[in-house]
Amino acid sequence: MQAVSPADLLECQSLVSLFFRHLDGGALQHAADLFAPDGVWIRQGKPLQGPDGLMREFGHRSTTVTVRHVVSSLALVPESAETVTAYFVLTVYRHDDRTGGGPAPLDGPELVRDATMKLRRLAAGWRIHHLSAKTVFDRNHKT
Repeated sequence: MQAVSPADLLECQSLVSLFFRHLDGGALQHAADLFAPDGVWIRQGKPLQGPDGLMREFGHRSTTVTVRHVVSSLALVPESAETVTAYFVLTVYRHDDRTGGGPAPLDGPELVRDATMKLRRLAAGWRIHHLSAKTVFDRNHKT
């Protein structure tokens, strides 16, 4: 059995960051391709299955929304030689109806979530097998 090396952990760390970088930057196919064929993203309570499922959902994204996902407090835990679990805090900044070329106004984060991403080693390299997050703070939540 092959161990998880420091190079593997660096690749897993990059995979977490690249997924959200691609997602925020509009490189949606690149983001989807980071998922395993049987990978699942539980997004807003809805399971999205594999790269094709992500791309179907991405087809419904608004073109007037600017979003940035900030990953912090990242911890990578090897579960086996083929599986690493990434635990992190995901802070989401979102602005709708952006007009013009200037920066979006900054009113603070919209959401803070505790996220878990299961990564699996495939022949093509490390891929996302499962992604889920629990909302901890929600700017729009009314008590």
